[in-house]
Amino acid sequence: MTTPRTSIGPFSSPGATPRPWAETEWALRHVQNFHLCTVRRDGRPHVTPLVAVWAFAAACSRPGRTSRRPSTCAPTRTAR
Repeated sequence: MTTPRTSIGPFSSPGATPRPWAETEWALRHVQNFHLCTVRRDGRPHVTPLVAVWAFAAACSRPGRTSRRPSTCAPTRTAR
């Protein structure tokens, strides 16, 4: 598996630098409560709590039946 490339988004503080992937992966393996940060189609940020586990090199979570998470995380033409 190749190491993911990290980057800083437009909502980061000036002068911020990305955390090393090893540090991020350690947190994913040891923490179960996350905050999922996305950007709505109109450009506004959205943050929601997320319970997940890190397994098989991926975050695994199951949204509730009324959750908007599946549509919020769906790829769009502008996604990179």
